[in-house]
Amino acid sequence: MSCDYAVWHTQARMSNAQAGRLYHALCAGDTSGVFPSPAIAAFYEEITALHPEIDDVPQDQLDHHELCPWSVAIDRSDGHLIMCSVWPRADYVGGLVRKLARKHGLAMYDPQAEQILYPNDATPSLLKRLWWNLREDPAESRDPWYVDIAIGILFLAVTWFSYFGRADFARGEGHVLLRWMYELEGSWLSVALPAVISLWCLFFGMRKFARRR
Repeated sequence: MSCDYAVWHTQARMSNAQAGRLYHALCAGDTSGVFPSPAIAAFYEEITALHPEIDDVPQDQLDHHELCPWSVAIDRSDGHLIMCSVWPRADYVGGLVRKLARKHGLAMYDPQAEQILYPNDATPSLLKRLWWNLREDPAESRDPWYVDIAIGILFLAVTWFSYFGRADFARGEGHVLLRWMYELEGSWLSVALPAVISLWCLFFGMRKFARRR
């Protein structure tokens, strides 16, 4: 099993669902949905200069995943690349592919997260990302599982500070925002609300993680 990433050049932006269909078509050998671009060749040259193709690595170095993180040869055409990484190097390869895709002006698709990223995409606000996750709309740019888990842990920390800071809030002390929430609706708002958000994000994050396997 490997962790896969794709980059490609198309004539129009796609939703996550459209990108997923294109990815599966490319895996089946249908390249009609992508268009030739010199950026693909430039991306390929740069990433293989850092990490050579598996067929170019000596037999005795195939387990040297810092040198060659690929599980199979890179699938490529003039309009796309699909790179399959061994799992121990998946996070590193994902970050590298994202960086090079942005540099060369290419779209990157992450099949594990079912998410497409474009070079000029702005980072959405926290509330907008939470709303996307609640809707579970495949046409939206939902966060990958690890972002949901990180947000869940963040709100879990807020819940902890709120719970043990209730006495401070009652005396008019503690963090101004949490104190304001406590004064507005008591423990329900200052403790229960971040706890609910934390559980919500952790649930969606774990579900996405389970689906990527």
